[in-house]
Amino acid sequence: MLVLPLIDCTANNALLEAMACGLPVVTNDVGGARDYTTPDFADLFPVGDAEGMATATLRLVDDFEERQRRGALARLYTEQNFTWEKIAAKTLDIYHTVSNQ
Repeated sequence: MLVLPLIDCTANNALLEAMACGLPVVTNDVGGARDYTTPDFADLFPVGDAEGMATATLRLVDDFEERQRRGALARLYTEQNFTWEKIAAKTLDIYHTVSNQ
């Protein structure tokens, strides 16, 4: 699993890499984290909620099957949404939208 305490961020490559590796995520609800995760595999906590993060981490440490399930969902979500082809297509869509305005 990835346990990633954050104070602030916009995007985070460590988070995306962990998802691509099939890891469940425990992190803070800051920046864009909510935009590229789902509750199916990521627990997001307010900044400063160390108790919530610790509880979620220990719950996953004690539950191999849940770690595996959530990790597989993280990998699947990444494959469905963040391949180079999908990101390139989304980027081109944005460029076309901006250039047509």
